[in-house]
Amino acid sequence: MTLVEEAASEFGTLQVFRVSDDHRNASFAGATVLMRAHTPDAVLSEYRAGDAGGPCTGGVFDLFSTLPPLLTDVDPTNQHPIAILGLGAGTCARSLAALYPHDSRLMVGWELDPTIVHLARRHFGVEELET
Repeated sequence: MTLVEEAASEFGTLQVFRVSDDHRNASFAGATVLMRAHTPDAVLSEYRAGDAGGPCTGGVFDLFSTLPPLLTDVDPTNQHPIAILGLGAGTCARSLAALYPHDSRLMVGWELDPTIVHLARRHFGVEELET
C-alpha cells in the first residue's frame, strides 16, 4: 500500500492509501482506502475509479447493498429516502447507486468528521454522488 495523503482530524489522523493490484486481500486490491492511523486494520471507506470491478468487492461494505430489496414491502414506490449515518467517503452510497440505478430514491448522507468529507471529495469521487 502506498500512502497518498495524511490529514489531521479531531478524531485522529486519517490516511488515504492506494492498494496495489496484487494485494494479498483481493477485496481491497486496486482500491483507494481511507483508514485512521491508530486503527490500521479498520478500513473506513474504499473506492475504485470508474467503478472498476463493479460495485461489489466481496468485502464488508457489500452488506449495505442488500438494503433496497429488504424495503420493497415497506416502500414499494421507492419514495422514502435512504439515510446513511456515517457516510465516510461514500462507499455505501456509491454501491447503492450502482446496483440500483433505476431507484429514484433520494440518498442523504451525514458525516461527523469534516476532514473525511474533504478527503472524500479529493480522492473518492464524492462530488459525483453529491448531484
